Amino acid sequence: MRKKAEEIFLAGVESVLPEKLIQTQIKWRGDVLQIAGKSYPLSRFRHIYVLAAGKAAALMAKETERILGDKITGGHVVTKYGHETNLKYLKLTEAGHPIPDAEGVKETREMLDIARQAVEDDLVVCLISGGASALMADFPEGTTLD
Repeated sequence: MRKKAEEIFLAGVESVLPEKLIQTQIKWRGDVLQIAGKSYPLSRFRHIYVLAAGKAAALMAKETERILGDKITGGHVVTKYGHETNLKYLKLTEAGHPIPDAEGVKETREMLDIARQAVEDDLVVCLISGGASALMADFPEGTTLD
């Protein structure tokens, strides 16, 4: 029973590894990009931006790059310190987790700038994993990060 329980547990963990999860949720067939069961004809979009935040963001972004390649116009990934990976089309930065830091605030503003430049015929793909609430940090005017 213990061995069977361990196999079930490991199969569950395997199914939600960032690269495996992205493979099940993002597929590109012909001119159609499918994301979470919805279809997006790529010919309809001028630019594709990818924004990602969270502890698994770098690995999710890496798999998204593998699927979309040079179709990606640009984007930004923010992950926890020590969770970096090599990306070709996306800027990757690290910030504080679980305690937000100034780097997270700065990088969040950069991500928002990318989102704001997107227009109606652009596609913005957002990849959010656990930890994004600390990594995408901001604070109200009149207060400080501390």
